[in-house]
Amino acid sequence: MNKDIEELIEQAKSLQENMQKIQQKLEKTSVQGEAGAGIVKVAVTCKYETLSVTIDWKRLFIEEGFFKALQEKKEEPQAMPMAVQKLMEKPMDMVSALVAAAFNDAARKIEAIVQKEVSNMTQNSSAPSSSSAAGPAGGFMPLI
Repeated sequence: MNKDIEELIEQAKSLQENMQKIQQKLEKTSVQGEAGAGIVKVAVTCKYETLSVTIDWKRLFIEEGFFKALQEKKEEPQAMPMAVQKLMEKPMDMVSALVAAAFNDAARKIEAIVQKEVSNMTQNSSAPSSSSAAGPAGGFMPLI
């Protein structure tokens, strides 16, 4: 076989081994995304598997003043569930937005980790640049 072809095959094997090492490392790596100054936190693996979602309900309600609004209503106990329901409509929309923002934060962190790993790998070998791992619109596709 031609020497150039043999070198190319060795480079391809090396690249494949390095990619497998990166995938194994990323399988064990997780990030925390957060939103609302930490009111909502999510833990996500670099395989985009959700480990946990934490919502600090107390901070959410205190900072938004919902407990105070409940106390000021001074409604009869049997009417309180309706008051709670009315007051919950706004925070539920807010919580949904915060959860989405926390997941987006985690996704950005995962992309940065993947980009760093691929960049490190390509700097240490004669493999194609990390831009070849870019997915649609320049975003990085998961390696796993």
